[in-house]
Amino acid sequence: MSSSDVNNPYLIETELLEMKVEVHAYYVNNRIVKKTIMPLEVFRKRMEEKYEYLLKASPGLFEKCFTDELHDKKNMKRVEEMLYHLKNIYGGKVSKDAVDKHLGEKYAKEYVDPLVNKLNNTK
Repeated sequence: MSSSDVNNPYLIETELLEMKVEVHAYYVNNRIVKKTIMPLEVFRKRMEEKYEYLLKASPGLFEKCFTDELHDKKNMKRVEEMLYHLKNIYGGKVSKDAVDKHLGEKYAKEYVDPLVNKLNNTK
């Protein structure tokens, strides 16, 4: 897999961080942009146009950013981890399969194992 097969994580990160600031300001300032109340659908259209690469490369990440979920440090930490791995794939340092396996094992331990243990303890 070459870097051309993977979306540019550096551009994703740049757009994500810029959008995150704008979105948070929008919600904190009660939907006021440049001293004008901006309806949510108008603001969304503006974000979709301005951060088109992010929207196309990762619609889910765009949505999380748009709903201000990335202001939560735990959510942002996961995104930073994802970007770290994408940069390594993009740079040819590691294969996508190796990253998928690593993350699969990590999240299985974090989410699945506790559920299985809880289930076993209730029997």
